[in-house]
Amino acid sequence: MSIKPRLLVDDTVVGADRVAGLLVLLHAQRATRITRLTAKHVTVTDNGVVCRWPRSTS
Repeated sequence: MSIKPRLLVDDTVVGADRVAGLLVLLHAQRATRITRLTAKHVTVTDNGVVCRWPRSTS
């Protein structure tokens, strides 16, 4: 199984690792930017999930 389908459906992979991996693969986000995400940057609604990315410090 390639990495993207595995991250989408394999519940043996830790949830945080699945989310981080999908953000890298699907949204081309750098790992350093993903590590700055906190719960306050994520909004979950009935319509989906929204990430408000923290501003870059560089």
